[in-house]
Amino acid sequence: MALIVVVEDNEVMRRSITDALEAGGHEVLVASDGYEGYEMCIREKKVDLIITDQNMPRMTGLEMLAMLREHKKLAETIVIFHTTELRKEFRQSANDLKVRGWLLKPTDPDIIAGIVGKALNEKAAS
Repeated sequence: MALIVVVEDNEVMRRSITDALEAGGHEVLVASDGYEGYEMCIREKKVDLIITDQNMPRMTGLEMLAMLREHKKLAETIVIFHTTELRKEFRQSANDLKVRGWLLKPTDPDIIAGIVGKALNEKAAS
């Protein structure tokens, strides 16, 4: 199905999201911070969707996303934030970088898988 990159510093959360997405037939790559996520995404030929936390060591989700959007192949990649961050300034910055969705932690991994499926279907239909 799709190649999804999960960028999350919490190992338990990362594993539960990955398990739910893999159960849905997706290929999942995982990164424990924004810098690792950035490196992983630019190495891959095609990334269909990124799920990222905001507050992580070395590089935040927003910092990673800003750098990814500079790459043509990642400029339109679907990005969903899974975070506790709700500040208006953060949401505006994320919207400016074309974030597709928001999930407030904690979110049931099966709900995340359903939202991912919907986002991928919408993109395929457009």
